[in-house]
Amino acid sequence: QKCLSHYFPNGSQTPCTYYYYSPVKMSTTASTAPIRLAFSESDRILEKSSTTSEATTPTSARPSSISISSYYDLNTVIVKICQILTNTTNTTTTNTTTNTATITPRTFRIALQVPIPNLNDAQPLINLLTSRMSTAHPSLHFHSFILGDSGCCPDLVGARHLDADVLVQVGTSCVSEFQGMPLIRAPGRMPMDVSRLAEGVRGRGLEGVEGLVVLLDPSYEHHGAEVASALPEFNVVVCEAGAEADDPDNAGAPCPPVHSRAPLGGFIVPPSASPDSPCIYVGPAGKRLDQILLPRPDVLHFDPASGELMECEGKGIKRRFYLANAIKRAFTIGILVTSQTPSTRSRITRLESI
Repeated sequence: QKCLSHYFPNGSQTPCTYYYYSPVKMSTTASTAPIRLAFSESDRILEKSSTTSEATTPTSARPSSISISSYYDLNTVIVKICQILTNTTNTTTTNTTTNTATITPRTFRIALQVPIPNLNDAQPLINLLTSRMSTAHPSLHFHSFILGDSGCCPDLVGARHLDADVLVQVGTSCVSEFQGMPLIRAPGRMPMDVSRLAEGVRGRGLEGVEGLVVLLDPSYEHHGAEVASALPEFNVVVCEAGAEADDPDNAGAPCPPVHSRAPLGGFIVPPSASPDSPCIYVGPAGKRLDQILLPRPDVLHFDPASGELMECEGKGIKRRFYLANAIKRAFTIGILVTSQTPSTRSRITRLESI
């Protein structure tokens, strides 16, 4: 009872409300749930409500009908890890007294960065990955662990602190520039009804255009060939998100300029695509769509969950515009740097010199 009490300066003692968070199940020990606030564009509180319903188990981002191995494409992940293993050797210790050599199996450490929507799959994913890697390479020891950072940027600092040999980023990511160790992304393979996308494109009257640029979210990249074949009358250019840094030959090489790698919200658009071609983003609404809308406000959005092709409202862009105007009244500006990459450091140096 003493641990659950909060003492105020006036000497009164009031029981403290506390909450417990688990990646698998969230529950509260109090009878009431936390107060929820709804804000307007000017940060004014529009609504304050409280609910007494019990918290439910968070649903996984993976559909229950798809196995973990198929959803995260573990076969491809294991093949990429095996490519990195070509530079891995066991440690040999020579005893000068007996003139004998002892081979110590090397421990290969795999760091997994798992976002909160995918935490339910974390432990089964580690078990499958470690088991299959141990079967493929019985002469090595494999140790897999989950990083504490569940953000969208690769947690290079956490992986280095734990002496990881490779970083596997699971689920949604910002596909930001990365350098420092081999990186493998496993965004998940979400299902999609490509016929609904084809119907929506034909219903827009886009016949006769020079080409059609389709930006596939990483979770839908495996539908690229199907999308191109479903629209044969269009010169479809399928674009994927930024390249990985999982190639051991390029892991230490300098990254190319950002404008040549990711000119459109993190997507690689080939020079053959006309800048006047209609552009469609396939994926959920969110920050990635907002990044695309900044240079291309005319982008159409196909939501695979609803199966509708629609024009973008750009709520995130409106919010960004409001904050950009509000910051003009600030005297001191703080900049939060989320990742230290060569291009980021050059930008920081430039900002400090202004």
